[in-house]
Amino acid sequence: MPERDQVSRLLRTTAGFERASLQQKLSDGPVNASYRLAREQQDFVLRWDKPAATELGLNRPREVRILGRLASERLAVSFECVDFSRGLFIRRWVPGHSWQAEDYCKRENLQQLAGLLRKIHQVRVNEAELDLAGALRQYTQLALASGNGQAAQTELQALDLLHDLSLFKAENVLCHNDPVGGNVLSHEGRLSLIDWEFSAPGDPFFDLAVVCEHHELEPPLVADFIRSYLQCEPDETEQKRFSLQRRFYRCLLELWQ
Repeated sequence: MPERDQVSRLLRTTAGFERASLQQKLSDGPVNASYRLAREQQDFVLRWDKPAATELGLNRPREVRILGRLASERLAVSFECVDFSRGLFIRRWVPGHSWQAEDYCKRENLQQLAGLLRKIHQVRVNEAELDLAGALRQYTQLALASGNGQAAQTELQALDLLHDLSLFKAENVLCHNDPVGGNVLSHEGRLSLIDWEFSAPGDPFFDLAVVCEHHELEPPLVADFIRSYLQCEPDETEQKRFSLQRRFYRCLLELWQ
């Protein structure tokens, strides 16, 4: 059965959304697919998990709890409907311009994103930290299965970097862990983040590294971004930690791609 038909069937048995109409497909990634819904002149986003969500060990209950906490701080939108058994999650539509590559090349945009990440990192949650070693292991297995012959070597490099990072004893704070591309929205001068499926406590410098490495920012923009986040010049220890996180994220990218 085509995926769209499967999703429509799920909707018909989802309390409160039986009469919702399925609109266009928004995304179709390796972990999930998402669709825009319409119900009584309101728009929603439906996310439907694929098997890879389980294979990667994504902690959906933790994501739901974190979104509830962020919603209380007006930093995110919580789910309207959650069905763990069917991998179904529905939230209200968040209007805005989805950032593209060129948006990350503007200094004022990065300064605003740095401020948003700083606010998020100040939100306290009582959750287990992200198991980066476990995630790395899952990424490596998927990469090997897809024919990536360098995956094992990349995993060893990443594990060495994780060991070096552990020596810094950085404070774990709530992180988005995937502040890339379409996950950043701008609307009426305000930024917001969506797709919190990887969110968990961790080193805040990982979020910063993701922004810089995923979008291949030029050195002057990187320097201004980290300065904007810290609200001062980074010291030598912070520079080393940030550099290690950037190298670690590059390893994850090599496995994911």
